[in-house]
Amino acid sequence: MAHNRHKAIERDLIGWAWGAERLLGTNPIAVGFPGRLEPPIVIDMATSAVAYGKVEMARRKGSPIPSGWAINSEGVITLKPDEIIKGGALLPLDSESRTRPTQGVLLGIMVDMLSCVLSF
Repeated sequence: MAHNRHKAIERDLIGWAWGAERLLGTNPIAVGFPGRLEPPIVIDMATSAVAYGKVEMARRKGSPIPSGWAINSEGVITLKPDEIIKGGALLPLDSESRTRPTQGVLLGIMVDMLSCVLSF
């Protein structure tokens, strides 16, 4: 079964989906743009500084996480994966300029596509 953004592309429409509740902890966003002569552009990414899976891997190894990935339940930067699970949260992307540049590039493409296409 195709994701909703793919269903929209099949109808020559822009598809947009994002997480509305704290379910994954990565604040996902997904957008798909149809193409006429070229393949469609599909952006599917987390908007947090890191994917939750990396925090879970550190927790399983008993390792600390890098500063800038998350806060504890009191809003203080934490290096302890267990503190995220107990009411903490992942920080947004680029909160300490440690995210992969591809996230910014993808968001830039999304904004350019939306502003170009929807301005006509």
